[in-house]
Amino acid sequence: YISNGTTLYTVDIKTNEGTTQYYFTSDFKVNPEDYKNHKYGLWYYCLDKANGSLPVKLIMDTEELKLTIEAVKVENKELDDAIFELPKGMNIIKMPEE
Repeated sequence: YISNGTTLYTVDIKTNEGTTQYYFTSDFKVNPEDYKNHKYGLWYYCLDKANGSLPVKLIMDTEELKLTIEAVKVENKELDDAIFELPKGMNIIKMPEE
């Protein structure tokens, strides 16, 4: 699949609930092992199958939900660590297990 001149690779997932397609480019990568405990939405599974490439498009099709998410612009920039600090009184909520 080619989008805006970039070759995208897919990971197709079929479950009892429906199908999900993740479209990846090797231009943007992370270490999948950093996400090995992130099971929700099959995030680690997809990162592992895509060798750490980040998805730039997702299509989910279930009986209850039809969803498409696509990056329209991706840019590298330096971020201040302060934007990742939680406001006072904010609690971290554990993600549900799948």
